[in-house]
Amino acid sequence: MRSELIDVYQGSTTESWLVVYEDGRIQFHQENDGARFLRCGAEAVDEWITLVDVEALARIRRMMH
Repeated sequence: MRSELIDVYQGSTTESWLVVYEDGRIQFHQENDGARFLRCGAEAVDEWITLVDVEALARIRRMMH
């Protein structure tokens, strides 16, 4: 099944991205990055989200910049 990776955020301690599948499912992935990754490992979290959730993520990211 085809999918597309969309970068969402990369900070000093975490990074996250969306994987959008051709059947419309959206997976949100978040894991540790940088020094936190070295201390704790990836501690990856995957969750299925909706377009409403994607819009909320976009609003949060815009407020952070």
